[in-house]
Amino acid sequence: MDIKRFEALADAYGGEIARWPEAERAEALTLVERNPAARALLEDAAALDAALRSAAVTPPPTGLSDKIIADGAGAGAASAPQPRWAAMAAALTLAIGLGAGWFAGTDPGATDAEIFAAAFGALGDDEVSALLEDA
Repeated sequence: MDIKRFEALADAYGGEIARWPEAERAEALTLVERNPAARALLEDAAALDAALRSAAVTPPPTGLSDKIIADGAGAGAASAPQPRWAAMAAALTLAIGLGAGWFAGTDPGATDAEIFAAAFGALGDDEVSALLEDA
């Protein structure tokens, strides 16, 4: 067994060789006895195992899911937005966008090149020309 295979097994199965696949255990133990790098990898894997075991996992309070479901069911259709309000919000958004466009000062008789130049005015004339040629 080479050190790369050993490392892959330590990453997959942890720091206890007894949990590794049976076919790999004997070679792994031999490598640990002979190779300090393998010992270090095994110690690191064991430390990670210990850290994961000690991590505290707190379950949610009893009845929390029931309370969430009850609160959601109580709200029902009363809190759902009415279709009329959604349509009014969409119409208002459209009106604001059209008004902003109207008052932005774009000349209705402007050519495509002028509109493009106004939109990308931060670019230099050469860059605008190059973009127009590519279009």
